[in-house]
Amino acid sequence: MATPNVLASSKEIIKVARAFGENQPYGTYVYDSLYNKYSAEQLSGTNPDNGNSVQFSLIPSAFTPEMSGTVVGQRAKLEKLQADNPDLKVPSVLEGITFWHTLRAQGNSLDSGAVFDRTYIRHFDLPEQRIDDWTYVPYSYVDDDGEPYLYSSYVQYDRYGRVAVG
Repeated sequence: MATPNVLASSKEIIKVARAFGENQPYGTYVYDSLYNKYSAEQLSGTNPDNGNSVQFSLIPSAFTPEMSGTVVGQRAKLEKLQADNPDLKVPSVLEGITFWHTLRAQGNSLDSGAVFDRTYIRHFDLPEQRIDDWTYVPYSYVDDDGEPYLYSSYVQYDRYGRVAVG
């Protein structure tokens, strides 16, 4: 998949996610308070200084089975995998949204089947953020009825993980 090699602020990321959901029955659900705590570099996961106009990565359409766990556990597991495969990474929020657009452009309506399983990304590589009494990292996905989400995942709960090559 090709993601624009640009830095996108939280406002720009949210705008693109909301545009994706404009024609869906429910729109896009965004937890603005969380996403606004991250920098453009963190949300984009890109490197415009390298001179490339796009960033290529392979995002699997299934969870990475060995990556389930808490955020701390997922980070440790990723570090072990990267020892042998340094090109493995957690897809950025921008890559996740680009993935949604790519799937739709390929003719997938993203409103039936196992859409959640194909699109859910817990961004466990990003720093935890405390809001009220909870600590979160972002996650992004399209649910099975086509509603896109930029929401929050509790860091202490076991959740699925997905890694990409890129």
